[in-house]
Amino acid sequence: MKRFFVPFLILISSSVLFLASSTGLTISPAKPIAKASPSPDIEEQMRVEVEKAIYDKIAADSKHILGFMVNNEEVVGVTFSADYAWSSAYLVINDPITGEALPTEPGLTLAIQTSSGWQAILPSDPEWVDALTLAPTDLVSDELKTTWLTMFERQLALASSGPFRGYKLPWEAGKSVWLSQSVAHDQYISSGNAHFAFDFYIPQTMFNLYASKAGTVWFARWHVENNSHDGLGNFIVIQDATTSPTTYQLYLHLAKNSIPEELRERDASVVQGQFIGIADNTGQSSGHHLHFQVHTNPDSYWGTSVDITFDDVDINGGRPRRCDGVYCDRPYCNSTDVCDDFKSSYVSSNQVAGDIVPPAGFILEPENGATIYSQSVTLEGIANDEDSGLDKAQFIAYIGGTWQEIGGEYTAEQFSYNWNMCLDEVADGPVSVALQLWDKEGNAAFGLPGLTHFTKAYTCPPPPTCEPNENQVALYANLNYSGECVTLNIGDYAQGSALGDLGEDNAESIRVGINVLPTLYNDAYFGGRGETFVINDSNFSDNLIRENRTTSVLVRARTDPPETVYSLIAPEDETYLVEDASLSLSWRDPGGATEYQVV
Repeated sequence: MKRFFVPFLILISSSVLFLASSTGLTISPAKPIAKASPSPDIEEQMRVEVEKAIYDKIAADSKHILGFMVNNEEVVGVTFSADYAWSSAYLVINDPITGEALPTEPGLTLAIQTSSGWQAILPSDPEWVDALTLAPTDLVSDELKTTWLTMFERQLALASSGPFRGYKLPWEAGKSVWLSQSVAHDQYISSGNAHFAFDFYIPQTMFNLYASKAGTVWFARWHVENNSHDGLGNFIVIQDATTSPTTYQLYLHLAKNSIPEELRERDASVVQGQFIGIADNTGQSSGHHLHFQVHTNPDSYWGTSVDITFDDVDINGGRPRRCDGVYCDRPYCNSTDVCDDFKSSYVSSNQVAGDIVPPAGFILEPENGATIYSQSVTLEGIANDEDSGLDKAQFIAYIGGTWQEIGGEYTAEQFSYNWNMCLDEVADGPVSVALQLWDKEGNAAFGLPGLTHFTKAYTCPPPPTCEPNENQVALYANLNYSGECVTLNIGDYAQGSALGDLGEDNAESIRVGINVLPTLYNDAYFGGRGETFVINDSNFSDNLIRENRTTSVLVRARTDPPETVYSLIAPEDETYLVEDASLSLSWRDPGGATEYQVV
């Protein structure tokens, strides 16, 4: 649920300020502020006072915010509003070894001058959002406010659907990169929106980024100058429609113009391992690094992060965590988080994609706009990939408001499928079909290749009346369990007359109860070719028994052993065979067998 704040500001005089909000924050009358700017010495003294107020607030909060006790917080970048009634600063994690700020998203801290001195408001304080809303724009620009408020706005996170898998660390295989923060994003983004986010860096280094997982471009921003910190910075968001719900990969703090031109348009295809940009220091950042998270919000570049796992991370089921003398995630691990092990740096196995061009294809039959007057239609398609080659293709159809796969997968460049629309309960009227294509590099064709529309002008017959229970089988005169039919219990049906209205040589499909094994024979009294069915079969044309050749049937319980010994009937015992003679083996099947082997 989105939070709505109704802050209001009452100016009693030019030197008195009250602040109230939905959180109940009240600030005492401010000290009188001279209209003229203070001298450099007085401004420096005020800067020291602001820093002290922030450090004192951290010390007080560390009693209940363990992260402030473990990590080395440093106040940097103190600035003042034009009237010197407000101040802002950033909290960064200081590396005690190098003395440099750890590359992460810093914590924007505000301070307001009151009659009792400067009052600091940390990102972890409940009144922080209201204070940011009321801060003068000469101190915090509108774009910067929007950036921080977006990060703090609570989104509906479908984390219960996670963890989402199949990701690779987003840099080239073999390279080692440091983790500067994961679940501890909560210390500066207390809404929890970035709890499952990761900050990766190489000290004072920009580095190439490669897609962690395939998808299509959803948002991209590339024009912000390097090292510019007023606002969002540069980023790319990659949509992954293979997950449920659809997820969005956010790569934040990229260098100016480093996103390739072909990836600056929405819906551009991206494969795993494809170059997508360069990690830099744009936006809310304390140094060159990549902020990476996955969320489920289609309406913004930002959304509540969800739990993911990397295939090339060997701890915590694929979840990077760090805890050492520089920085520690542990204080921010929730009871449901996986935080068993910690490492400072991680090596990727993300292979740089050589083939980034997806396959192409189209549908040859039926023609676009055709009218089909039968229950079946022949779909014929063609596809190819000039680089790595076609891996697989599949027909899809728009049925019941969703795209559904129909038929099997094909590896040949030209393929066809006889689609029985009645079996898939396709309604009369317009029908849309298209292709799904993948090449051997894993690139998926974008959109709906071969999209074709035709009209179904055939009213399907009602479903068959024969509905076998778990101890029965049903035989049907037509394909796909249609036409004349008969239901059979466990027993022996020695000739066609025992098959009721169906009769002999008239079966083309069968449905099988879970507790029985039917064996169908070409000849009466269980002679000739026989075949046992363990599951339903909608079409006998590719079976040993063939279509329209069933004359007798045995129905046995699955748990019962065969009643008769399997006996070889050809060749006869002690048959003399001359050199190069052809040998045909034949034995009588008493029913119920599903596999055969000759010794």
